[in-house]
Order: sequence, then C-alpha cells, then structure tokens
Amino acid sequence: MEREFNLKNMREIFRMIVEVAKGNFAYKIPRSNYRDLIEALSQRLNMMAEDLRENLNHLSYVNPHRNYQHIHNMCFLLDDAQNITGCSPNALKLLNREQEEIIGKAFDTILSRESMPVYNEIRQAINKNELSNSSFQLEYVTGDNLLVPAKCFVLRMVDEQGPTGEYTVSFFTTIVQKSDDTAIHQNGNSKKKMSNWDIKAIQSIHDYISHNFTNPLLSNKELAHMFDINEHKLTYGFKTLFGFTPFKYFTELRLQESKTLIRNTNNSLEDISESIGYTSYPHFSKAFKRRFGYSPIVLKRNPDHHGDDK
Repeated sequence: MEREFNLKNMREIFRMIVEVAKGNFAYKIPRSNYRDLIEALSQRLNMMAEDLRENLNHLSYVNPHRNYQHIHNMCFLLDDAQNITGCSPNALKLLNREQEEIIGKAFDTILSRESMPVYNEIRQAINKNELSNSSFQLEYVTGDNLLVPAKCFVLRMVDEQGPTGEYTVSFFTTIVQKSDDTAIHQNGNSKKKMSNWDIKAIQSIHDYISHNFTNPLLSNKELAHMFDINEHKLTYGFKTLFGFTPFKYFTELRLQESKTLIRNTNNSLEDISESIGYTSYPHFSKAFKRRFGYSPIVLKRNPDHHGDDK
C-alpha cells in the first residue's frame, strides 16, 4: 500500500536530518504500516542514525565535559480553560514564535496532531480534578512547522486553600556550547574506557533522573543496581558524559524548576519547595542560594532579578 508524499512526511524526514546534524542519533522517524518508498527511506534513515551512534560509541565515547553549560526550563502557565497565560522566554525561542502568537491561545494550538490523544487525556484528568502532577510525551509545532518532541511535566498549582485552577507544563533542554576539549577520546589516551553497555546504562540513568527529579534520588549504589552497571563506572562515567554528578544534576533540575515556578506563579515559596520534592523549606532555600547566589525570597519579590544566574 502506497501513500501520497505530503508535507508531514517531509517534516519528519527533515526533522530526522536536523537531529542527526545536531548529534542526536537517538531520534527516530515513527514507523507506519505502509510498504512504500517513503517508509523505506524512513527506515534507512533510522538505520543510518543507529549505525552512527554505534560507531561513535565503538570509537570510544562522547565526552562533552564543560560543553553542557546550562540546563534550561521551558515552561507554559495555563489557566483553568487550558489557555496559555504565560511562558518562559526560552520556550518562545525554542518554538521560534512571538509572544502574541502564544499568550491567550489554547495550549493545543502549539501541539502536533499526533499529540492530541495524549493531550485530551490530560484535559479530561484536569476537568475531573484527577491530575496532580504527571509527565507526558508531547510534540510541539514551531513557527517553521517543525516538530519538537519533549517529555513534559504537568503540575497543578496550589495555594493556602488547596489546588488552584492553574497548571504549568514544562520540560528541560540542555544548551550545548563549544569547548576546547576533545569530544572523542581514541584508544591509547589516558582516559578510562567504557563499553557501549556502560554508556547506554548511564544515558538511561540520566533519563531516569530527568523524569523523576521531584521524587527522592536513589543512591549511586541503588542506581547502579537498578541499571546493572558498576557503581564506580556510574560515578566516573556520568560526570564524564554530562559534566555533573548524578546528585548535582538532580539538584540542578529541581532548582531550575523552582526558579520557573517562583517567576511564573503566585504559589508560596514553601509550596514550591514541597512541589519539587524538598521536605524542608530551609534546606531548599540554602540550596537555592548556594546555586544562584541569592535567596528565593529575593526572586519572589523581584521576578526579573537575575544576579549571577546561569
């Protein structure tokens, strides 16, 4: 069965090429039930990306140490009708849209058609007051009609009276900057080597932390056991691949999320602290000040404050 080549097919193929050019060899074009030249091309591109990923791992491993400089939070604030009432500047930049194109519009207007079944489930849960906080896979549509897939976190806001009618939808992206460091270490260098299995396990741990940062972090020993990797390799490899220890990456995600919530919601600092997983506000406040150089209350009083932000 064949199909007519259309703009959607072109966007998927173009998106794949862009992701490979960026070095994201894990991206895949969704498969279909068609048996035609378009499906053959999509399959070949997927195989090419997998080959590139395996070959890169076989050479040694990617070491973007000091390349991963900043973790940015993309955030949308929704009202009880699921209209967008606010968003972070990073979200506008990523989607290549102007503020007037988004603010006041229904959230589903920036989602792909394929994301609508998932988003409808979210809306039903919201309308039934059954959603507290959850994560979902959604696809955003940029101003250039490109697709941006992302694992999104949907969080219901609370105040002193309890749950409100406001929600945040957020996801994280890492901004990569060039470094003078060599990205790939060939055999013979003094750097320790990791097998393909080790690298994949560490990447899985990175994803696990990204999706569960509001829950207590497992110890390195527990993470190593869960993902079947040596604890020493996990400790060394995670920092080598991502520039953070697992705990520091976990803390960074929490604090970046808290900063977004402080700037874009009316929630109290204590509620925000609890919503991102801290059991003690003083502990959260101390971690926040140590990371950003000023206390959460300074940002609460002046949401435009930046200080020494990175």
